[in-house]
Amino acid sequence: MISADKMAKVRNIINAWIITESLEIALNTQSPAAGFIVVSTGIDVLAGFRFGRKTKDEKTGEQFIKFVDIYMDKRYNPKELYKDLRCALVHNFLLGEKYGLLHRTPLAHFKEHEGKTLLNLEDFVEDFKKAANLYFSDLEAGKNVSEFETRFDSLGGIIDSSVISF
Repeated sequence: MISADKMAKVRNIINAWIITESLEIALNTQSPAAGFIVVSTGIDVLAGFRFGRKTKDEKTGEQFIKFVDIYMDKRYNPKELYKDLRCALVHNFLLGEKYGLLHRTPLAHFKEHEGKTLLNLEDFVEDFKKAANLYFSDLEAGKNVSEFETRFDSLGGIIDSSVISF
């Protein structure tokens, strides 16, 4: 049985830090890139819990790809999303060859333009929310609980949604 307290802490981080922050970025910036970085790292976070990641170096790419394949909209190509969006943005603040990023343009989501698939940030956030809800539903149904507990315990109880400011 999943610990309701532990799951609530993780849900709170996903809602407060990932979903709220990425939507705030979408509303208040010229570029959606930072919002896509936030959501991509949110996928990393949930993939770590889903597959019981113990260390930061433990097959994060494979876990990201599997998580997208299981929980995200099937229009996303998991490997391309990892390589051309997540890795390119997080490590180089650039995009690969596959995607164009937009925000405030919902009708363009998944449309093709000049050889690139367009992704709209607000739709990407919604797809992430759906994936997170599916994952948490699996946990509540007793699926992959030991992996969740392994990841939670490996973090040494540092999970908290409070922000430290100086």
